Amino acid sequence: MPGGFGGMDLYYATLEDGEWVNPINLGSRINTEGHEVFPYVHPATDRLYFSSDGHIGLGKLDLFYIE
Repeated sequence: MPGGFGGMDLYYATLEDGEWVNPINLGSRINTEGHEVFPYVHPATDRLYFSSDGHIGLGKLDLFYIE
């Protein structure tokens, strides 16, 4: 989407009257010039898990989480 940080960014949106509206970029704390993919929110902890090749890590798509 226009206004993103890099290759593939993570966004969130709200469901209103059965339609997804207003996708909002999760910002530079999560998104990088690289690719952020495979988001998952764990229901018991409310942690957002995702893979990224733009954050410092061990290799290609490392696994990260944020609370």
